[in-house]
Parts: sequence; C-alpha cells; structure tokens
Amino acid sequence: MELKEKMKIAREAYGLSRADMSRLCGFGINGWGKYEIGFKPSMSNKKLIDFVLSPSGMYHLLDITSPYVKNKMGDRYFVACATVAEITVGIKMEVADFEMGVNNEYFDRIFVDSKSNNME
Repeated sequence: MELKEKMKIAREAYGLSRADMSRLCGFGINGWGKYEIGFKPSMSNKKLIDFVLSPSGMYHLLDITSPYVKNKMGDRYFVACATVAEITVGIKMEVADFEMGVNNEYFDRIFVDSKSNNME
C-alpha cells in the first residue's frame, strides 16, 4: 500500500480533515493534502507522517499539541483524542473526558509500556 493511501485511511479513522492533520503536524495548511494525493514529502516530514500513522504516535502528537492548534480545531480536537483512545487502547472514552483534562492512568501506562518495549 502506498503512503498516500495509508495517510488517507489514518486521517479518516481519526475523523480529521486534511487541514487538521496539517495543523497537527505543523505543515502548511495544504501540506497533508498534497502528500495524500501523491506529492513526495521531505525526509523529516515523512518521518513525522510515519509517526502519526501509528495510533500511539498520533496520541503523543495530540498530547503535545499547542493551545493555538487546539483552539483552531475546536471540538474536532477532542473527538480525535477520543477516537485515538478507542483505536489504540480499545476503551471507549467520552469527548468530555478530554475536554475536562481527565487523566486516565491506564491509558497513559499503555503508551509508556509500549514506548519502552519499542526501545529494547
């Protein structure tokens, strides 16, 4: 499967627009869309794209997203958080959990454990 197909599948699974993915990744507003239709990303952008294609990578990106981007995305940011949580951990989380900043220790522990396992 080509990168552009993987990007579209992941973006749709996360429930985000091309512009939202561009904002999250720090690309120009049309960056994600260009790559999704077949333009070749730079090596550094390709590494970031590969990172966010993984739901655990997307979780970490959402976790460190700037307040400016969160504000621009509005409710779509919280929907993406809940969607990624469900895809990755298999637990249903409500959008309100993320809006209120509820810390789910089980959810966080899974990512810490998976990150340490990947480093071995």
